Amino acid sequence: MSTEQFPPGPHDAVSFSTLNLLEPVPAHLQATFDVLHLRLLIVGLPAGTWELACQNILTLLKPDGWVQWEEGDFKYGTLALLRTNRFLMNDIDFNPSV
Repeated sequence: MSTEQFPPGPHDAVSFSTLNLLEPVPAHLQATFDVLHLRLLIVGLPAGTWELACQNILTLLKPDGWVQWEEGDFKYGTLALLRTNRFLMNDIDFNPSV
């Protein structure tokens, strides 16, 4: 992600920034979030870096904070999508028992 992908700020109470989870968390961000929503880190984190990333994620949270973490099911997620589209199911070798 880059700063060019940020939407224009709707007002002064909202800001956007980037953070590398593999580098130490800046002091001004430590223990500042009640909730973190994370998505698709599986595609961006190299093997062997998960523990460090998780430690840094937890560093961002206030005591009793929550993490909502979503990852894709890249093996079966496509099948779930295809099941909803009858036209696609007619054109592929679809085996719902897999």
